[in-house]
Amino acid sequence: MIRRAVLVVLFGAALGGCALLPGYRPAVDVAEAQSLLERAFGIVAADRLEALCDLAPPEGSTCHDTLEVATPVVPHTPPRIRCSARLPDFGPLRFGTVLVVEGTDDLGEPYASEFYAYHDGDAVRVLDPVYWAGLRVRSYTAESVTWAFDGTTDLCETGSLPGEGGGDPVPLGG
Repeated sequence: MIRRAVLVVLFGAALGGCALLPGYRPAVDVAEAQSLLERAFGIVAADRLEALCDLAPPEGSTCHDTLEVATPVVPHTPPRIRCSARLPDFGPLRFGTVLVVEGTDDLGEPYASEFYAYHDGDAVRVLDPVYWAGLRVRSYTAESVTWAFDGTTDLCETGSLPGEGGGDPVPLGG
């Protein structure tokens, strides 16, 4: 009985110690991604658009540039989630979650975007929180992610991210 208790304590300590490993990133689950999306909508509804970029990583985000283009069509209704998926366990967005969101902007035009929530090593971030801008990942590899803002996404149908240069697709988790 004592040996089992010691093993449980050692196993728990080993799991907790994973956070101390270099490069460790905790997983972001669907509920956490949905919470970030709700927070993003709350910021938009409160007309505090610049605060939206606080959800993005401090470096490498296009949030401020995206806002310049997307501000005239800010939606006033919350986005709908069409599907969600776990991101691969490798690459820049590893262990994250993607929500495919859709809605109608202020001009009555439909939009669809991929909303990526991931842990950047410091905190949970959103690749680009301007959820109505039409973001999608154009290619995903172990080293890089490239994206486009064209409002097209087939992520729900394919269940995978496009590989680099039309290469093999990168399967998503459920």
